[in-house]
Amino acid sequence: MFGGGIEITRQLITDGEVSNWSSVTGSAVQGAITGGAAGLTGGASLFVTASVAGGANAIGGALNRGIQGQETTVSDVVQDATVGAVLGGAGKALSGGVKGALDDASNQVKGKVGEIATEVKYLAKGYISQGKDKILTGTKTATGKPAAAVFDHKMKSFINGQTKTVESKFNSAGLTKNQKLAMKKNEVSVDRTSSADVGNAAMATGVGTAAGVDSQRQKK
Repeated sequence: MFGGGIEITRQLITDGEVSNWSSVTGSAVQGAITGGAAGLTGGASLFVTASVAGGANAIGGALNRGIQGQETTVSDVVQDATVGAVLGGAGKALSGGVKGALDDASNQVKGKVGEIATEVKYLAKGYISQGKDKILTGTKTATGKPAAAVFDHKMKSFINGQTKTVESKFNSAGLTKNQKLAMKKNEVSVDRTSSADVGNAAMATGVGTAAGVDSQRQKK
């Protein structure tokens, strides 16, 4: 998405209009393949991540040129593989840096990151968060009032209107006593995100965007 968006911006600035949609599509495809492959390496070594990103960028570059009706030479493959390996190595460092920063962050920051991650995941499934959701536990408070548990999201599908309650948890954070009680009688989904997940997502986005941008630079 970023690679295609940057190519659209470049064309608007240089040509005043989007004059080559095949170039936009090609850049998006190359960025998706390279970034996705790098992100899926997860906790693999630097060598493995660089190798996978290099191979993926070579494939993505060939598809990019194919979409635009261009031929791929041996020199193109070598250059794409080299660039992909470099980007993979840089992405690995970015992933580790993001994970380390989140591991050292406050619980408040981790909680907010977890909530945002859940919103992104569920948006991909067609759900939008309507805010917090409150469910009765079936017990009483010390003052005799009905006790309730608060959960992070009341998700609503913009496709069929279905709603569901979702609680976001980051790393090994646990549920509260009231949440456990409420979940005994009500269906609640727990969406867990780790600092490694966020680091890998950052790597995928960074590497994919850079791959798409580099493919545009080569055409100049």
